[in-house]
Amino acid sequence: MTTTPEDPNEFKPDDEGGSTTPPTNNSPTGNPSAESTGTYYGQQGIPPAPQPGQIADDSLQRIQLNGWLSAFFGIIPALIFFVIDKERSNPLVRDFHQQTLNFSIIRAIIGLLAFIPVIGWVIGVLGGIVCFVIAIMAAVKAPDEYQAGRAYKYPINFAFVS
Repeated sequence: MTTTPEDPNEFKPDDEGGSTTPPTNNSPTGNPSAESTGTYYGQQGIPPAPQPGQIADDSLQRIQLNGWLSAFFGIIPALIFFVIDKERSNPLVRDFHQQTLNFSIIRAIIGLLAFIPVIGWVIGVLGGIVCFVIAIMAAVKAPDEYQAGRAYKYPINFAFVS
């Protein structure tokens, strides 16, 4: 026969003629310790304050996500982030999304050149590799530049979108 450990919060009626009603607990979870902490199951607490060197909003995460998605998937993520964050008040974020979209357009043009026989194949392969490396470098360096308060500039870029 197996026995289970007793739960200290479990109600047991008093065999000596005491009260047979369980103690009242106004906590929504029935957990008295939840009252002392002020948080309940399913509730989110107050988010912690940003540490020194951290950005309070989600702009840094947007820059990181745009950089990495655009490096691997090209123009579509860059266009989505540019359209969504076009009206943002932070000029560094807006500038990065614009730079990424312009560079993604260059990558798309190089990809289209790859359809031209022989010379296009060479340009497409070499240009694609160089652009992929530059996009990875941007995905790594851009968040650091943003945290330092500077705009990241791609080494090779043209202003197709302003």
